[in-house]
Amino acid sequence: MKKLTLIFLAVGMCLTITLPGFGMGFHPPEVPQVSFDHELVARAEVDECYNGLGNSYVPGPDCDGWGESPKANQNYLWGLTKAGDKLWFGTAANMLCLVRAFSSYTTDETGGIGLGDLLSSVSPYENDLWACEYQQGMYPSTEMMNTIPDVFGDYRPPKIYTYDINTRSLTDKTGSLTGIADRMRLETTFGLRSAVAFDGMVFLSGPVALGSGINMFVFDANTGAFLKSATLPQYQNIRKWLVMNGVLYAAVADEISGGKVLRWTGSQADPFSFVEVGGLDGGGAEIVEHNGRVFVGTWPSRGENPANAGIWMSPVVPAGGLSGNDYYRWTKVWQSDEYEPDPLNASIYGVGAMASFDGYLYWGTMHVHGKSAVVFINHYNMGLFDFPVTYFNTWRATALFRGSGFGENKKVELLYGDRTLPVYVSNSFFGYWTYRINNMGGVAGKYGESGFGNIYNNYTWTMAVYADQLFVGTMDHSYLWLDWDNLQQNYWGNDFFSFPTFDFPWLWTPSQDEYGADLWRFPSSNEKAIRVTRDGLGNFTNYGFRSVAVDEDTGLYIGTANPASIYTDKYGNSKGGWELHRVFVE
Repeated sequence: MKKLTLIFLAVGMCLTITLPGFGMGFHPPEVPQVSFDHELVARAEVDECYNGLGNSYVPGPDCDGWGESPKANQNYLWGLTKAGDKLWFGTAANMLCLVRAFSSYTTDETGGIGLGDLLSSVSPYENDLWACEYQQGMYPSTEMMNTIPDVFGDYRPPKIYTYDINTRSLTDKTGSLTGIADRMRLETTFGLRSAVAFDGMVFLSGPVALGSGINMFVFDANTGAFLKSATLPQYQNIRKWLVMNGVLYAAVADEISGGKVLRWTGSQADPFSFVEVGGLDGGGAEIVEHNGRVFVGTWPSRGENPANAGIWMSPVVPAGGLSGNDYYRWTKVWQSDEYEPDPLNASIYGVGAMASFDGYLYWGTMHVHGKSAVVFINHYNMGLFDFPVTYFNTWRATALFRGSGFGENKKVELLYGDRTLPVYVSNSFFGYWTYRINNMGGVAGKYGESGFGNIYNNYTWTMAVYADQLFVGTMDHSYLWLDWDNLQQNYWGNDFFSFPTFDFPWLWTPSQDEYGADLWRFPSSNEKAIRVTRDGLGNFTNYGFRSVAVDEDTGLYIGTANPASIYTDKYGNSKGGWELHRVFVE
């Protein structure tokens, strides 16, 4: 078989070399190469002087006291939008700690041992990069108006900023919320996950931290003044918005199990008026315009009405926009099991970033390492000692697809993905792991393997078209493995290595060259992606490119996710927390 492959390869190379001689007698024009550069334009402020686990909260930024070191709690530049010459964005704090704290506070829907049971013994810890205080954290009990459970000792309310593109200045707008009700609403917001500018206003919103609903905050885009806030209790989450033909849409998850597509029908006097124009079987995450329709990427729904993550397509959008009459006229045109051969693992994927580029719809996937192993252990009633092998066999790096002809002659291509994947086979007596080809007929990625060749890229987090090229940003969690022991304490409640019957199988040793988020660009639909950076744009603790905004005159602005709250350089300068970068044509 190898000889046959080599023969075809040789023939193909010969044809490639000789065919121009039989053509029109000229070489195809060279595609001009565009060079890009980047710069850091803003970063998270030092908002605390950290002095050890469980010690009193000391506000920053001047950390000159004995034993004090700078800490940047605001980790994620989450929702980002452009209004005129200003970027508006919201943040989230200490996400690495809070995700595990939240998991310890809840139970997994699948029952069994559940995430809540596995994580019930989260213990405070610190390393050279971040600190998770959990029950010992003093900030919520001494600095907040709202009372929250002790395990959320790392919680901090999100912040709101503007960045002026012309003056290159950063302004903290959080203090604009002077009313008690508005400030308390901000305190109950897990993070400001989405942002959009529309009709002279800026909307920033995010999920309620320990309850139901979406909290939304509206500003005057021209004056910068804060207008109003409200809670939309019937929805669970909001990630992205879309402005199409002068109409504003949003994709949300609802409080039952599915999702909705909303159309904004409000005004500055009444900014929280929406009508539902689309029903989804999973929480709406990404939303883009493509070929005169709206496409929405969803996350999976589990429980009573399970549904795999997928892509929903609206009817052709009329001149006046979608209405409530279009609610049932959406079509699901792709879902995760069209690629993933293991049906249970297919139910864990989420749809990542999406973009319309060069006539195609592009999208990636999200897959949380570790969570899938817990779901498998519950579903197949495995023992805890099955966790290590299950952990690695259920691991999926992000895959990247593009499609065309939706609704007519659909064609989906795998750009970066795997021809074969591990699948668990179970019968009434035992189960075992094997490899099977993907559900696309076993095609290999057109341009490479999943994760752009890096298994630690588990999330296609952002996409944007700038300078006629498609930019793709990832989440790369490889450097978190530097502190494997502490991270696993959060999964198990004790040292992972203390289990006596096995040593941890280090199947994949992360390379330091890969630490930090990746940024890739497709020059066109006929070319493979070219890597812009693989080290978080110069800071390896930027483990994700979380948000993007485009200004064609000045560049592509990228907000990072960076959980290294106490990381400092050799001069004692903070290197943790969110960063805002500008990528631009040289």
